[in-house]
Amino acid sequence: MKNQTNHKILIVDDNPRNIQIVGNMLHEKDIQIAYATDASKALQMTAVNRYDLFLLDIMMPGMDGFELCRQLRSNKQHEHVPIIFLTAKTDSDSIIKGFSIGANDYVTKPFNSAELIARVETHLELYDKTLQLNEFNKELENKVIERTKQLALANQQLKRLEKAKSEFLALMSHELRNPLNGVIGLTGLLQKTELSNEQQEYIGSLIEAASRLSTFSELALLITSLRSLNQEPDLYPTLIKYTIEVAIDNVSHNLKKQQLSIQKNFETPEMQLLVDAHLMLRCLEMVIENAIYHSPKGGIVTISLLQETELLDCICISNQGKGFDEEVLQLFNDNKVGGQLLSNDGAGLLLAAIQLIMEVHNGFLQLFNNPEGEGATVKLLFRKQPAK
Repeated sequence: MKNQTNHKILIVDDNPRNIQIVGNMLHEKDIQIAYATDASKALQMTAVNRYDLFLLDIMMPGMDGFELCRQLRSNKQHEHVPIIFLTAKTDSDSIIKGFSIGANDYVTKPFNSAELIARVETHLELYDKTLQLNEFNKELENKVIERTKQLALANQQLKRLEKAKSEFLALMSHELRNPLNGVIGLTGLLQKTELSNEQQEYIGSLIEAASRLSTFSELALLITSLRSLNQEPDLYPTLIKYTIEVAIDNVSHNLKKQQLSIQKNFETPEMQLLVDAHLMLRCLEMVIENAIYHSPKGGIVTISLLQETELLDCICISNQGKGFDEEVLQLFNDNKVGGQLLSNDGAGLLLAAIQLIMEVHNGFLQLFNNPEGEGATVKLLFRKQPAK
């Protein structure tokens, strides 16, 4: 509580004797006293002075204490200043009326010195706490406003950086693809010339390396696009088996090259998923291409449509290859898909892109090696949409 010598009280009573008695009681506590003998004079004084507490007599000629209380409370400057009624009335109706129009307390005449001082000091202390709390709230609001401005500026800067990064990666992807496509084209022409078996092998390796570099640049661009703050997928109900058929057709050249066959197990052939057709097609192509790449020649890639649980639909792709490296599985299970996996034949970029596509579709990715070293399985899991 602040020093009481800073407190100033206004006593309003039409009886000067009452004002003198109350003033003497409070003067001993070093409280500054102002007084008025009618309500009109009191209102004039409150218009030009600040008070920390009002002591109001109820029964006064002209404007009584109740009306004065109403007018004080209607002024924003005094809405929190404590008001104590001084009254000879002890009937419950007067007390209830006083509280209902905004009074904080009452003291009955004749005055008990200890009671009056205790009530005044209590309400002054509460008023001080209220003022302190209001100041604290103002400071807090100012800090919130300032922090909000800082966050807005940081968000704008982040958006600019994201845009710059996206534009840079798009440019780099474009600049990489052009020479890589040139390398792939020229090496393809070289393959048609008379070369030794060893030279043909070198050319094949060069084409494969250039193709993988081109794929990695596309994946980097895709990941950046998916992480963009402005990326909004176009989700529509889709009969997913047809999207799978298109994805298989788009990678058919790789199937022929590896002499692989596709086995389809559609337990729920009429499964509809809410997907972005372009993103989901690219996701399926990546998963199937990865299964093909890690399959032995003459093997089988199995694609299944099934209901994983009552709440999950599943697209399951399995192959008969060697399976995922344990490091890849460990990092994936630890939610560290990304840069740490780049050394694993580009698995980091591939899994990051697939995982981001699934997140866009409110789904998730699972991967594991099949029992007894019989290849690996990737599950694309979709949460079922609630019935409307």
